[in-house]
Amino acid sequence: MARFPWTRSLALMSALALTACGDDTKTNPSGGGGDDDDTADTATDTAGSGTGTDSGTGGGGNDTGSGSGNDTGAGTDTDTGGSSAVLMLDNPGDLLTFYDGSATQQIELADASGESNADQDFYLVLVNTAESDIGYRLRTRLGEAPAPPPSARPRPLTRPPARPAPFRRANPGAPPPLDQADVGRMRDEFLVRSNLMDSGEYAIVNATLQALGDNVSIWVDDDVAIDIDIGCDGDVDIPHPYDAYGFDNCDLVNVADILDTNVIPNVRELYGEESDVDGDGRVAIVITPVLNAITLTSSEESDHSKILASYAEPGVDLQPFDARLNPGSDEAEVIYVFAPDPYGFFNPNTGPTVEDFISYRLAGEAARAFTSLVGYNKKVILNESSPEEDWVIDVLGTFAADYCGFGATFYPEAWTYLDAPNLYPLMAEATGAMASLERGAQYLFGRWIFDQAVHEGVLGEDLLRDVLDRTETGQEAFEGATEDMLGMGLAELTVRWHLALLTAGRTTAQGTPLLDTSTFAPYAATYRLEAPPIAPRGFYGANGYQIGFDPAGLNEAWSGGTTNVPSLLGAYNVRTGNTDAVTYTPGFEFNGYVAKNHGVHVVRLVDLAYDLTRLELQASGEGLVGAVLRAPDPVSPDWAVENIFSATEVNAVALPALPDDGRPIYGLGRISDPGTTYIPDGTPEEGTVHDTDRWTLDLRDRPVGSLVHVAAWLERHHVDSSGTLGPQDPWIAIVPSELVPRPTVQGTSSTSCPEGDTFQFPTSVLQHLYTQVFLSNVLYPNASVSDDPEQAESAVGNFDACGEPATGDTGDTGPTLPACADDWDRDTVLNSLEPTPTNVRDQLRVMECTLNGGTAPDTSVIQRRNFDMDELDNDEEASFDLLANAGGTTDLRSEDGYVSLTLTGGRSWTILVGASAGTGPYELTVKEIAR
Repeated sequence: MARFPWTRSLALMSALALTACGDDTKTNPSGGGGDDDDTADTATDTAGSGTGTDSGTGGGGNDTGSGSGNDTGAGTDTDTGGSSAVLMLDNPGDLLTFYDGSATQQIELADASGESNADQDFYLVLVNTAESDIGYRLRTRLGEAPAPPPSARPRPLTRPPARPAPFRRANPGAPPPLDQADVGRMRDEFLVRSNLMDSGEYAIVNATLQALGDNVSIWVDDDVAIDIDIGCDGDVDIPHPYDAYGFDNCDLVNVADILDTNVIPNVRELYGEESDVDGDGRVAIVITPVLNAITLTSSEESDHSKILASYAEPGVDLQPFDARLNPGSDEAEVIYVFAPDPYGFFNPNTGPTVEDFISYRLAGEAARAFTSLVGYNKKVILNESSPEEDWVIDVLGTFAADYCGFGATFYPEAWTYLDAPNLYPLMAEATGAMASLERGAQYLFGRWIFDQAVHEGVLGEDLLRDVLDRTETGQEAFEGATEDMLGMGLAELTVRWHLALLTAGRTTAQGTPLLDTSTFAPYAATYRLEAPPIAPRGFYGANGYQIGFDPAGLNEAWSGGTTNVPSLLGAYNVRTGNTDAVTYTPGFEFNGYVAKNHGVHVVRLVDLAYDLTRLELQASGEGLVGAVLRAPDPVSPDWAVENIFSATEVNAVALPALPDDGRPIYGLGRISDPGTTYIPDGTPEEGTVHDTDRWTLDLRDRPVGSLVHVAAWLERHHVDSSGTLGPQDPWIAIVPSELVPRPTVQGTSSTSCPEGDTFQFPTSVLQHLYTQVFLSNVLYPNASVSDDPEQAESAVGNFDACGEPATGDTGDTGPTLPACADDWDRDTVLNSLEPTPTNVRDQLRVMECTLNGGTAPDTSVIQRRNFDMDELDNDEEASFDLLANAGGTTDLRSEDGYVSLTLTGGRSWTILVGASAGTGPYELTVKEIAR
């Protein structure tokens, strides 16, 4: 295990701490045990002892026993924001934490047992605690051998008794004025926020009461088609003039029952009660397509394919209406939700079905939005404080949805966050109801903080409720609760949270959890609710629904929760594989960029060059804290590095063998500056040669003809510490290896034709060879001509890839072939008439024609599906597959690259990577997907 040389680095890393765990039981409330046979470190213990086969006496830390392990020392994190114990990264699972936040930091990875760091992998977890984004650069240098660490005093953990929440209404109100006779007849007017960018723009919505419960009234915008089934017997009595596509009032009767029985009572039990400013005793739920369409007003194109699923704006709606000062108030407790729209009439980029709308999404969104009403009542009305910040409400509200059985509402957003956590602040800025369309960070954190509290012996409900009970808001309120009950602030909790995400389901070679779960709280195991309609136990409508989230597995969405036999919504399942990490390897300049307010970046460190490695981090500002985790030692590399210097070199880099169990393999490459070649024929000139990388995916170890479904995608790396990413317009393709041109120095030259122009690959080539053998930086002809594959292929399929053979005199011995000066490759197609492709697709078809004897095959194996989906569509949205856990993005404003297709075994395939513009590093990921 590595530590800092205290004589040199203490000023830089005064708050460095290490937790040693892994496959040793080194720290627990009653002491640690293991099989350490190294020199012992001293410890300050207060709560028991542990034994082992150690020839020493234990590990340093705040554990109370004289524990041991199979390394030089063992201990737990004793960081208090100041002094700390520093131990070493001897074994997989050992952990080093640092909370100093200095702009320049040095981290020694040296292994005290003498093993080389070059044979080890590590993870670096960085949390940006600053209020501005931070860029940074990583380097590795030769480090120093570790020395015994100093001892440190343990940190006491105080947990005062939880305070009960004041469960009461601010205003009991008058008797409800609505009754069942009003359903389908009563109409009302609501003001709905209609512009993401303008907080003062509201649409006037006329809505009809379509369902009534004890706690809620459900109103449907008159612009939404809904059929009326008066007796809910399955026969539509009053069809809407327009097609409702299966949406009827009985769907909402079920929703009202779910909200009455499950959501409202459970959220009140969790956090307290809402206000009742209008005295009707109910919360109004307004279903309106304004929310479907509002994302189209965003200045970010990436928002256009999303839906603002719900919002509540108590700071507006619970204050008096004022045409000038408060023009959006409905003077009532209102939750606005999106409308079902399976065919995208309201927003062509989305299509929420009726089924998923009424199964879990509406209830989940209502739980989150209802939490904001409770929070406003407690913070503003009862405590006379400020409104709680949006990110806190989102943490509490998304957890409330999960607690009620409707957490699947936020599974896609959780996946998006795990794909790129450096893009999303945990503490999203407080900008009102429209603060964020992505709540994955808040959902995952809220779910884990509840599990962390339970792990520490605290009622999770008490911890979360305490946040709303306080007069403080935001980070101050959250940390007040967590420091009182857990003894930890938000920075340490964020680091521990991401360690839980990173290590879920991962084990050491011995099969034990990678991170010691007695010290570090994992995500609790998921389970399915048992809430049959006869005896729902307060969770009506969520029978069979998943509770909790698995960061390393399948997370299921269900429908039919009001029945005894719920059904799986397979198309809405989400598969995750821990936090996505960006790979660092020596030889590539590595830069990172982390969002402010507890954004997180995870870096995997591989192929380290030194036996004793020092990791150097230089940031653009102060505030980066985090941890280094020793990963399991690699049995064989699952990565390859593209180390080809010249753009004119056409060699392919072999990827590792593709596992058949879904584990990914990686390629680390760089699109470099273009090179040049000389074109001697015609008017001599220089030709630009764009850098295009070639990766070999060898499937010859698979049975011939077997089907192998793969996904491959790009993630660009940063080129500097200012947040600039690599190639601006990268692309990817997967094609049969034999169709990729491979010119050679010996074979692509004029040596066989002395009367022609003198040339020799790669420094000079004939004009037509220049267009055929040096791969273009343009992937596909007229790439975005249409999203319809048949139309697109028809529009670009007229390229003549073979050329027209020359006709010569025919004598007794047959046709006279053209001279080699006119036909260098002697294929009877004159040099001047050779095809001159301008894109990769056509270059591949030229090669296909050549291999087919100079004629085009009846059916080309080069199809649109072989090429980058992001490059061929008409939008700027990154492609991904939630169920396969494939694809993603590294930038909210542009695409990277994604291909998903079925390959055949018994042959070699080549993955091409290029860029239409720009240069820079990238990471290629390839995995087999079960079908």
